[in-house]
This record gives sequence, C-alpha cells and structure tokens, in this order.
Amino acid sequence: SPMKKLLSQIVAAAIVIFGDNIRISSLYGFMGVEEIPYLISIAFTLFTIIVITNAFNLIDGVDGLAGGIGFIAATTFGLWFSFTDEIGWAILSFALSGALLGFLVFNFNPAKIFMGDSGSLTIGFLLSILAIHFIEFNHSASDAVYKVVSAPAIAVAILIIPLFDTIRVFVIRMIKKQSPFQADQNHMHHSLIKIGLSHREVCFILYLVNVSFVFIAFLLKD
Repeated sequence: SPMKKLLSQIVAAAIVIFGDNIRISSLYGFMGVEEIPYLISIAFTLFTIIVITNAFNLIDGVDGLAGGIGFIAATTFGLWFSFTDEIGWAILSFALSGALLGFLVFNFNPAKIFMGDSGSLTIGFLLSILAIHFIEFNHSASDAVYKVVSAPAIAVAILIIPLFDTIRVFVIRMIKKQSPFQADQNHMHHSLIKIGLSHREVCFILYLVNVSFVFIAFLLKD
C-alpha cells in the first residue's frame, strides 16, 4: 500500500541521513537562505529524498523511460564525481548507470522485462543520494577545479524530467480537486502517446530534453 511504501522510504532516508550525515545544509543563497538549521536540514533532506524517489516511480509508465532517464542522470553524476576525484561516488554512479544500460537492452518497447515499483523506487532513491552529495560537495569544496556555484539548480536540471512531471501532475490533480496521489493519464509520456508517438519516440524525445537541460545548466553554471 502507499502508506507502507512511504514508511519504508522514510526509514531508508533516515538511515543515510543519520548514519552518514548525508543532508542538504545550504540553499546557496536561494531566496536569501545560506546555511539551514540542523533540524530543518534533516526535514528538508528527508522531503527531497522522498520526492525524487517517488518521481522516478511516477515516470515509469513507458518502456525504457525511467531506466533511460536514470542512466542519463547517473552517468552525469558519475562523470562529475570522477572529474573531482570523488572516486567512491563515481563508482557508485557508474555502477548504477551500467546496470541500467544492461537493463535497457531488454526494457525497450516491446519490453521483455519490467522494473516495477522496486526498481523505479531504488533508482530514485540512489539518485536522490547522489544529488544531495553533489549539492553538498560543491558547498564545502573551496578550491575544486570543477566546483559549481549553482549546484542545486544543476541537480534539478539533471533530474528535470521526473521532477517537472511530478509537480505538473500534482498541480493538475489539485486544480481538478482530485487527490494529488490519485493515478491518472496526465503524465508527459501519456500526453505524447496521445498525439500518436510510439513508446520509443516518447523515450528518445524526453531523453533529448533531459540531456539538453543538463548541457544548458552546466553552460550557465556561473
């Protein structure tokens, strides 16, 4: 049930927050906020992990979409971590992207295998941790060659497809006075399919949009 999923996500998030102090401690001056108080930081990090985790679950509606977007995000984080000598984090990122690449061979339409909730939630959870470390490393690093001063915006750009789609469907549902957690056919991939695109075409269009946002964000990082 949704409640059991949410509780398990809270436990998983708490393990990394309290077990290894992985949390967002700064907003980089966004809306005038720099350092975040400890308790607010914990709550905000918990919220971030749960949102990103479930966002990947919500876009898993077309063969190859969640896996492909996850591959793009994990590869981007992996490249950046390798450039900054964060070798352990680079290995984790590339392990995820390699696993997803192997999975995608069998997950493109017509798919032979499916990831299901356990797959999409795991991808979202791992990417949320990578995104948080990306944000925090750039906040604490003082002399890194590849340091970016707008790390939160870059992280959002890397995860733009699941995050934007989640916000979009929640707003649509609330406008219609429905529960924001009620499943429907208003996701971006549903809209693209309704205009006649195939599953593969939908995937490649959204891949291209995601990659474009990543390139634009890094070009405008300063």
